[in-house]
Amino acid sequence: MPQIPFQTRMWDRFQSHKRDVFFACVAACALCLTARAEMMRHGVWRPEPPIETHPKVSRQFGHKKDGLST
Repeated sequence: MPQIPFQTRMWDRFQSHKRDVFFACVAACALCLTARAEMMRHGVWRPEPPIETHPKVSRQFGHKKDGLST
């Protein structure tokens, strides 16, 4: 009996257990997110600073620049 190559066996196993692999990945992601949130809550891991989506503007539209007259 010829032996099937490793990649073929793994692909066949993946195809037959595709749903189990998907839900295992979902469970792993949920576990990581929960662990990260708990570590932030207990102060082990510092939360990331919020990212500013809009830059802060130092002057308003239509106003003169400081020291220059236009």
